[in-house]
Amino acid sequence: MVVALAGEAAQQAAEGGETMSGGSWNYVYHTFRDTGERLRKDHNVKRAALGRLVLAISKAMRAIEWNDSGDGADDEDLLIDACIAPIDVENEITKRIADLRACLDDLEKRALYPDNPDSSMVFDVDAYRARVMGEE
Repeated sequence: MVVALAGEAAQQAAEGGETMSGGSWNYVYHTFRDTGERLRKDHNVKRAALGRLVLAISKAMRAIEWNDSGDGADDEDLLIDACIAPIDVENEITKRIADLRACLDDLEKRALYPDNPDSSMVFDVDAYRARVMGEE
């Protein structure tokens, strides 16, 4: 059985006292991998789907550990994107659609009821862009 050593213990591996690479994250990607594999085998569809995400995280964490340990993994950014991009993009699109709907509702009210004191305000394009771009 292989035991993962943390920090300097990993750097000062037993074999001949030579330093070894790896271990900068205490090989945490193994835990993610094992967890992901277990979840993927579950009969619960949501757990199986979560297992796919955890396995993707395992791959990203392995690349991060290799880069932090000096071994090099050229695909780190790509593997991280595979974990976070679908979630972030979907959330961002949903947020922007909600903002656009609110803006359209506001414009419609102003067009339909121009005498309403609330509709006399000028539409502030810069404020809208700041809200959509998260610069509030």
